[in-house]
Amino acid sequence: MIWSDKKSLTPVRLGILIGFATSITFGLIYLAVLHAHGSVFYCFALPYFLAGPLVGGVVTVLVSHKHNIKASIASIGAVFGITLLLFVLTYTLSIVLFITSVDLPAYCDSTYQRSDLLASLKYSPPGGDEGIVVIEDANAMVVAKIDYERTQHPSTVLLIDKSDGRIPLSAL
Repeated sequence: MIWSDKKSLTPVRLGILIGFATSITFGLIYLAVLHAHGSVFYCFALPYFLAGPLVGGVVTVLVSHKHNIKASIASIGAVFGITLLLFVLTYTLSIVLFITSVDLPAYCDSTYQRSDLLASLKYSPPGGDEGIVVIEDANAMVVAKIDYERTQHPSTVLLIDKSDGRIPLSAL
């Protein structure tokens, strides 16, 4: 049996450890160094899901005395399963912990027109277009600029520093 001796590091266990370490290395480079940006994901998903298990399988074959293919397949499957589980947990937890939802005020129900807005809700951020104040306090305000000329009415959300009118952060 592959897992019979609990005290020694069998070729399968060594393959799983090295394969998992390879996958984790690619995952950490993606998350910690590159800060998980959009399309870069695909460049790191391939080595995360394929290179780690393949490295684990190759290590298992090279270390085993009989070059056991069954042990290699077990190592590949275990590393792939562990990395898939870790991937699902990472993204499930990140969605739950790091995604923020915002409740828009009633006046942002998409039934308003430019002329219907109260004067206190209108704001002209740098760039000229008129925006709608979503929320504000003494230091900052959140303004949404809506493009009425395009059919889907895309919007830009701006965080504006009220002390100097700067836009330190903007998101599309």
